[in-house]
Amino acid sequence: MPIPQPLSARREIRPAAAVDVFAALPRIILDLSSPALKPAPGRPMIMARCRTQGRSMAQKRTRLDVDPAHAPSDAGLVFIGEIRTPWTDRSACPRNAGESDAVAQVRLAPPYRPGLASLETVSHVLLLYWLDQASRDVIALVPPTDDRSHGVFATRSPNRPNPIGLAVSRVVDVHEDGLLVTGIDCLDRTPLLDIKPYFASVDAHPGAVVGWHQARAHPLPPREQSSDEGTDR
Repeated sequence: MPIPQPLSARREIRPAAAVDVFAALPRIILDLSSPALKPAPGRPMIMARCRTQGRSMAQKRTRLDVDPAHAPSDAGLVFIGEIRTPWTDRSACPRNAGESDAVAQVRLAPPYRPGLASLETVSHVLLLYWLDQASRDVIALVPPTDDRSHGVFATRSPNRPNPIGLAVSRVVDVHEDGLLVTGIDCLDRTPLLDIKPYFASVDAHPGAVVGWHQARAHPLPPREQSSDEGTDR
């Protein structure tokens, strides 16, 4: 089967009863490469302005005036499958991939299954996935663990211009159509972007520091936090 080419269609947020990703694969391709959306040669990209919302718990965020979901595109990506997890609500979803040992199923669409060859020899993988229910116009926020605003690129919040999720997951088993893993923090049927092997020799940095997180004002909040806050850590 030939690999589908990017189509000019924007994927809508899934309803509770989502369509099968494999039956609808050509229609859920994320198109970021339409020539019609690129700036004319020699014309600079327009820089988005920002606006800061109010200070309620759900609104301690600085938002872009232009939602990147509707901005000019720079690359073409396709969803290669989906991730099946036990979580259908953001309030129940783990705040990070190390918070749960639940087993998740990573399912690949048929054209991409040959790419699984040799994964049976791999103990851990890097999973990259598209957080399709996140807000894409957030550029800074006040996490629940702090009382100061931080740029989204200094946080692991799912709300960001390109809401790409990343998890280092342990491979439990490899099947013909995908793999079983532990160590994942996304909602059920989250679109999958890529799978890479985790190399401890180059990917592990035990001495890495996130200074603001070490000096944050508050401990992690209780699990019953607002689902809108997600994991703005």
